[in-house]
Amino acid sequence: MLAGATLTALGILALIFGSGIYFTSHEKLPHDSRTQVIVPQDKMVSIHPLVGGLTLAGGIALMVFAARK
Repeated sequence: MLAGATLTALGILALIFGSGIYFTSHEKLPHDSRTQVIVPQDKMVSIHPLVGGLTLAGGIALMVFAARK
């Protein structure tokens, strides 16, 4: 039952944030021995809606089968 609820919650979050989560990372570039250059880089992680839908469906199925026992 807990696994089903977890998969359901993850599926809902994947569908909500499926268009992409944007974040900025900072990369240190070697410049010379006394200074450092830090460059911000914008990155995006996207989740395909099919993955979110399958996760949601799997979570619901697990909860239904667990409730039948």
